Parts: sequence; C-alpha cells; structure tokens
Amino acid sequence: MRKNKLISPKISVIVAVYNQEKYIGRCLRSLLHQTMSQDDYEIIVIDDGSEDRTPYALELFLDPSDSVISVIRNESNSGLPTSINRCLRAARAPYVVRVDSDDYVNVNFLNFLYYYLESNKFADAVACDYLLLDDEERELGRFNCIDDPIACGIMF
Repeated sequence: MRKNKLISPKISVIVAVYNQEKYIGRCLRSLLHQTMSQDDYEIIVIDDGSEDRTPYALELFLDPSDSVISVIRNESNSGLPTSINRCLRAARAPYVVRVDSDDYVNVNFLNFLYYYLESNKFADAVACDYLLLDDEERELGRFNCIDDPIACGIMF
C-alpha cells in the first residue's frame, strides 16, 4: 500500500480494460507484486465501459483509504486510444508503461525497464521481450520486442 500519497511516483502503469473479468485480477496481482516498492509506482486502470463483471473484479483491488491502484471509468465503450489518453492525462509519474488487461508481468518488470532508462539517459523508451501463452498458460513462444513488437511493455 502507498505510504505517502503526496510523493509522486516514478512510474505510471496504465491498464485499459474492457470485458476482461477473467484476466484483470491476474494482471493486477502481477503488478502489485513487483520487486519495486509500491511507493515508486501507481497503477491507473481505465474500465472502458465493461458490460461483464470487470467493475466488480476491479473493486476487489481497491482500498478507498490507501491504494496504489486508481480506477477511471468510461460510461460507454470509447475505444483504446481514448482510454489511454485519459490515463496519460491522469498519470503523475515521469515514466509511463502500458500493460494489457490480459497480460501478467515478471516481478522485475518495472525495475528492469526503469533502471535501464535511468542508466541510459540517451534512450527515450525501452521495451522488453515477452512470452505468448495459451488459455492454459502453456508457452507458445518467446518473442523479441525488436523483431515482433507489441504496443504494451514499452516504458517511455
């Protein structure tokens, strides 16, 4: 839990979600269990007008008095670009990274990307390789972010 909400985080993690009740919990758990201190990052989730039980799934992660997660809700589905832009306007950190709502990340995800950018001031962004899994979480392949780029997992 965030000890001091007055301290600006180092990283804003953006998660746009639409009808992902099945996966959003796993995504948020992976973000909450980072090796980086929760005081150093915020998680901004935007629910893009979900019509399933996604809002309920998100409520399970919120502590009104003290939470690293904040939720923005679109009353109707506005699309990914609009949702991401709303999150960018709400972000308080100098670094931003987007994670898809059906993704889950390694415990060192934020640390690795952050320290790379801090150590390489010439770099504007950094991306990471990723694994593609099926619904049973069996590995289908490992992909290089340079050869097979995707929009999430890029910190800038």
